[in-house]
Amino acid sequence: MSNDKDFKVKNGIQPTAYYEAVGTVVSESEINAYDLSSASYDSKSFDPTTELSGVNPANIYVSNDGTKLFVMAFGDIYQYTMNTAHDVSTASYDSKTYDFSSQASGTVSGLFFKPDGTKFYITDRGTGLDVYQYDLSTAWDISTASYNTKTYSPSEDSFIRDIFIKPDGAKMYLLGDQNNSVFQYSLSTAWDISTASYDSKTSVLSPVADYNMYFSSDGEYLLTLAATEIVYRYPLTTAWDASTIQASDQNFSVSSQDIYAAGISFSNSGQTMYYIGVNTDFVYQYSVSTTTYTNTLDLSTGSVFESTPTSDIEFGLSNPADSGTVSQATLLLDGSAATITYASNIEWPGGTAPTSPAIGETDVITFSTRDGGTTYQAAVAIDGAK
Repeated sequence: MSNDKDFKVKNGIQPTAYYEAVGTVVSESEINAYDLSSASYDSKSFDPTTELSGVNPANIYVSNDGTKLFVMAFGDIYQYTMNTAHDVSTASYDSKTYDFSSQASGTVSGLFFKPDGTKFYITDRGTGLDVYQYDLSTAWDISTASYNTKTYSPSEDSFIRDIFIKPDGAKMYLLGDQNNSVFQYSLSTAWDISTASYDSKTSVLSPVADYNMYFSSDGEYLLTLAATEIVYRYPLTTAWDASTIQASDQNFSVSSQDIYAAGISFSNSGQTMYYIGVNTDFVYQYSVSTTTYTNTLDLSTGSVFESTPTSDIEFGLSNPADSGTVSQATLLLDGSAATITYASNIEWPGGTAPTSPAIGETDVITFSTRDGGTTYQAAVAIDGAK
């Protein structure tokens, strides 16, 4: 036709993608301490049998800074230094000991230290006075210990297994073997067990855990060791209130290391557990915590996000467009990722998830989400990033 025209388009290259400014990544991390559900043996142990000389161990205790280890046998306490804090494989004997047999000559089982290392307490089921208190003139130096003639004999249970005192020294807790219960007491003078009075607060433990006990640093969990070589965790609905101890929510068996339980202790952070048994007499170390990473990609602030993972990490999407509009985000991962997994509620363009990045490469992952509001959440988890 005479009206036909030829049209030319200059600079009409259509981009395959348009990247906005880098968005906001809100990063948080939380350590879940005293987490028996993820407990694992660290393949670290220590042999104190030279000092024990054939006598069975009764309990252990680790100082708050993780540098001192105490092993209690029937009559003596032996002191060790961990040259690397909280690493029991680096322990060495300090050639320091204390003989408490003049007071507790029966079956000892409980051992607890004041957080500053200036006092310790033991329990003895074989005498009329069940709990004994000692002073250390030099903190954490067991060779400077002396008996200060302060005792407490509870009437709530005939066989007291263990003792724990609240960090402020105002509350004492005793584990009774006869009733399988934890009993709570008030100390009118902090750290002085001779001033104890029963609070009429107690809980029967379920399941049975009749060897040792340890409270989390915030008083929200009780952890115990049973004769079955199982460590149990019991939540408290009210911190430090023994009457609110609930049924066990987690447990972990230490029988793979020693089949005859003796004692447990924890690091003050709740991330490390120590166990000793009477079959091998070794002290074993375990990791008992997880770290939760929450990294939110806020789609209202941008669609391009950059991150350099240094550990396992999870990214969540928030605030996508309303009314079911497709929201796209690009995540640039600069680091090594062994495995990438994606939440089932992510809808992929074309229906196929992208391939995982090769180790050591910088990769781009583009995904879309669809929903009808800003409450939608999706996630991409990077497992093994270094």
